[in-house]
Amino acid sequence: MAEATVRFFIQRLESLLLRETETFAGLEDQMEMVKGAIKEIGCFYVDGGDDEGDAAFSRWETELKNLVDDLDDHVDEFVIQMDQQQGSDRSGLTDCFRTELLKVESRIAKTTHKMRELKNSGTTAGGMGEKSDNKDPSHGEEEVQTELDLIPSEAEKEENEGDQTSVESSCVPFRLKYISLPYYLKSCLMYCCIFPENYGIAKGRLIRLLVAEGLILEKAGQIGEDVAEENINDLVSQGMLLVDNGFRDSGTKVTVSSPYRVFLRESYIAAHPDSDFSIQRRTRRILTPDLTKVAEILNNTKPRSLFLFGEQELSDENWLNCNGAKFLRVLDLEDAKIRKLPDEVGDLIHLAYLGLKNNDINELPDGIGNLRALQSLDIRWCGDLTELSTEILKLVRLRHLKMFKSSNVSGMKLPEGTGKLGSLLTLTGVHAGGEIAGELRKLTQLRRLGVMDVAEENADELYASIMVMQGLLSLSLEAKHTFDQGSTRPPGSILTAACS
Repeated sequence: MAEATVRFFIQRLESLLLRETETFAGLEDQMEMVKGAIKEIGCFYVDGGDDEGDAAFSRWETELKNLVDDLDDHVDEFVIQMDQQQGSDRSGLTDCFRTELLKVESRIAKTTHKMRELKNSGTTAGGMGEKSDNKDPSHGEEEVQTELDLIPSEAEKEENEGDQTSVESSCVPFRLKYISLPYYLKSCLMYCCIFPENYGIAKGRLIRLLVAEGLILEKAGQIGEDVAEENINDLVSQGMLLVDNGFRDSGTKVTVSSPYRVFLRESYIAAHPDSDFSIQRRTRRILTPDLTKVAEILNNTKPRSLFLFGEQELSDENWLNCNGAKFLRVLDLEDAKIRKLPDEVGDLIHLAYLGLKNNDINELPDGIGNLRALQSLDIRWCGDLTELSTEILKLVRLRHLKMFKSSNVSGMKLPEGTGKLGSLLTLTGVHAGGEIAGELRKLTQLRRLGVMDVAEENADELYASIMVMQGLLSLSLEAKHTFDQGSTRPPGSILTAACS
């Protein structure tokens, strides 16, 4: 997966440099040099595909992954520290970061030199040294899983006798089919494997997660969500993902086809609802049934994603070690029944996805507006949460705001000025009262809109706003009093439509 490691990292780095221009001021040339060096070393691994079954290639691929991960850590830490400092303190941080970049450049240069020597001597990727232990040559004895583990060695085949040998042998055609995929589809399929077996993940949620994780290849003229959906559909057409349309409330769900799950083992899964809790130092994604265990050890890792599977009533607001979680890009607590979010959640400035659906949260932290990278906020059926403060208006990169109020089953009230959220693609469960009908006119990028509590006095202005949304694909309007207690009208919308 060397190609994915390089391309997705470079893509994210370029996006971050555009977004944080002030933070990286004065470092532009050096950052460009690092990007160029990463691309160059990545080419060696991408071009070495003929001998990818050799363990030595796996060793060098692991070095590339660790190198990119280290640089990713330095970049994210630098952004966090710069966010917390002002004035002259920033110049000192910039100097320290420049020193770290020089160290990374030195590592890249040494590795590139070795690779070039081997290539010039006619040595293939399979001849890169004598070690074949698949260990990180510069970071101790930590094991790292790679795509190469999909192909068993002769010794492994002899060890797997009886039924196990039969299972492994039956997976051979599936392995070959997987290996022939382009890197971005491999990444998509492997990501789907992090979820528990037989766990159907809603397609829309998966799309938003893939975009937030930075696992979507950017294409000119297309938004990331469309590319993600194309990738999922492609894997479905090849039988690698299975579709279940039997979920009325949450739409289409997908699962990984069993033959692929058998051999796709991801090293970054640290915890799983049906396994003993364990974690590795370089873990990037954590799935756990117990957040209290995670809080204790987050400082020893730098995860980018944290999923809670299973209900866990946590009334103590200090259940999350926000210092250890400061690198998070995804925090998914769907169905967790958590009562309160720590105020420190507002310090997670790299967070792109915050999933709080079906929790007991009655309010969002005051610092929610600090999450300047946030793309997706799902607060459907959150306790007695009935309205959002003006803090929401600071989330200028917000693309998906999914709401649905539990109390009296009606829409969520938004503050005046919601029209400033011009990047919104999804806005559902919004209360039609106040000034929102006029504000919607400014949200011309909307693709999915759901408005509740629509009354005669705001119907005309709402209609006028909807008419300027040229890209609208889905529209749902709920009449006022539809769900009022004692109403003789059945629950339902006055209009639900798919727009062409």
